[in-house]
Amino acid sequence: MDPQKLNGQILLVTGADSVISKGVAIAIAKAGAMILINYVHNANAFNKVVAEINTVGGESFAYKADASEEEKV
Repeated sequence: MDPQKLNGQILLVTGADSVISKGVAIAIAKAGAMILINYVHNANAFNKVVAEINTVGGESFAYKADASEEEKV
């Protein structure tokens, strides 16, 4: 994938502590997109994913919200 193909795009990832979602988030970040990781519980797990994405040169943030409740997202 072109390293900057998604430059300027923003991806919302829910459940990025799973192996598949985490891998997708890292790959998309390497392609230039900013990653917004949504979580409900366990901020530590999601902060580790954010740190890993930032380590590989991506830009990411964790945001606590219940995605099943529209007004919270």
